Amino acid sequence: MNEPHETPEYPLVKINQHENQGAGMEAVRTLIQEWRAEAASQVVFSSSRVQDRLFELWGTVRDLPVARQVEAWLTLTLSRELFSGEEIVAFLDEVQANISQPAAASG
Repeated sequence: MNEPHETPEYPLVKINQHENQGAGMEAVRTLIQEWRAEAASQVVFSSSRVQDRLFELWGTVRDLPVARQVEAWLTLTLSRELFSGEEIVAFLDEVQANISQPAAASG
């Protein structure tokens, strides 16, 4: 029996890794921009709200060095009840700066 990838109906498609990474980075930037705008317009956020957004962010950066920074903040949500919009904006600025660095500088 032929495997699906061996038949003409299911040709193998080689994914361009750089295009895939570019699309992923665009998703990260969009997520950061949206959260930054929200954080700039609110005074405080509950720990659970921050945790939800951090999990969403972590899902987009989990394969990048900046994931450790997001994980540290996830841990912080376990011991805090509130986060200020100002500190979230500062955190997002740091994350944005770290993902904007060339890969050679982070590795």
